[in-house]
Amino acid sequence: MKDLNELLYEIYDELKIHGLVESGNEFSREWLGRSDRLYSWIKSSGHEPNLAVMTGLYTRLDLKCWEAIRAKEHLHSALYEELADRLWEAIRAESIRKTPNRRKKAVADDAQAGA
Repeated sequence: MKDLNELLYEIYDELKIHGLVESGNEFSREWLGRSDRLYSWIKSSGHEPNLAVMTGLYTRLDLKCWEAIRAKEHLHSALYEELADRLWEAIRAESIRKTPNRRKKAVADDAQAGA
């Protein structure tokens, strides 16, 4: 399964190819629901998007799918549905994979000496 970054890049590319988004700034604002620069920051830093952002993207894709179905825009509805399905599977897998961050505690010098 692809990581969230790869999938995010693919979703952006698909929406751009189909003329549904014009720029990374618009994608950040309209699809990710965040500031204009989030998508470019994720791309440049390689930082993984958080699950809240990805869940919001899933919800927006799902809503667009239903809007396209009602408008009988079959090509767009199929695209939105396919992207939403792939994203939902990735979100599910990522939510299970995530574990709490555990910091490693330094062992005190006197504790090591007594061992």
